[in-house]
Amino acid sequence: MLLSVVALSLTLAGGCQMVPDSPPPLADVIIENDDDIAYQNIELLTEVMMRVRRDYVDVDEVEYQKLVYSALKGMLRSLDPHSQFMEPVSYEDMQEGTSGVFGGIGIMIGVRNNGLTVISPLEDTPAFRIGLQAGDRIVKIEGESTRGWTVSQAVDKLRGQVGDPVTLTFLRLSPRKEETVTLTRDAIKLTRVKGARIIEDGIGYIRVTQFSATTVGLLQKELDNLEADGMTGLVLDLRNNPGGLLKAAIQVSELFLENGKLVVLTRSRKGRPKSERRNYARGKAPRTELPMVILVNAGSASASEIVAGALQDHRRAILVGQKTFGKGSVQTIIPM
Repeated sequence: MLLSVVALSLTLAGGCQMVPDSPPPLADVIIENDDDIAYQNIELLTEVMMRVRRDYVDVDEVEYQKLVYSALKGMLRSLDPHSQFMEPVSYEDMQEGTSGVFGGIGIMIGVRNNGLTVISPLEDTPAFRIGLQAGDRIVKIEGESTRGWTVSQAVDKLRGQVGDPVTLTFLRLSPRKEETVTLTRDAIKLTRVKGARIIEDGIGYIRVTQFSATTVGLLQKELDNLEADGMTGLVLDLRNNPGGLLKAAIQVSELFLENGKLVVLTRSRKGRPKSERRNYARGKAPRTELPMVILVNAGSASASEIVAGALQDHRRAILVGQKTFGKGSVQTIIPM
């Protein structure tokens, strides 16, 4: 679950992004436990901050906002690799990354086994051109070790002005080798749906590179065009698709599943009201008879795995390729 603030942001547990209509009521968040009272423990935090403010040698590092932000980042990081506190700039970067054009090297990254890991390189980007692959570990950026870094910290370092260089060291596990490369940042343009065409004998092909608010509309348009060209079967390519919005994954699944079929089930903490949420297909005129193959690989993550899993479970598609990334959790953005 991703807690975010337009002024400040937190991130709790991650996968695809599921944005609620409004933040949960405070009573939903507080743990009612006499042995775990928030205000008594905050007393200790406040005392430590005051001591640091008074005694720490470097006065520039002890502004109260800096200390609070650092404490929140440490608190959220201790929960799991995906939970994080997001400052305004990080929140804006995240929104830019799902909706716009930005200067960077063109990789989607996550935290796996406590290390920054490439989920997938984006096609026609500096990272793709130098051969970065899904599963590569980013061990240094500009000569600085990334041990213990969050995704937001890495993104802050990797993004920048188009044309500026950035040096990173990556570790490839199979075959095992470490390499240092310098890349020139480029304008990264996110194209959600690409490559639509008839391959041969009425077999259509479409590549979906990311799940955003516009993905289902673009995919629907390409499907209509291919059907007009005589499509009788479809290859849906989700290789190196790192995911995106949960809603978009559900909408794409609805294009091919009968109404009433379960797309995805999410569970929150046990004991919470409405701790289980089921999303069923509610599509208009879905293509339930169109033969399908879905291509996946180690860079297919999150929302890609939801679509591939739902269509496989309901025997609507055959999966071809490699074992996928394996991200089984959902992020929720919660404004503070």
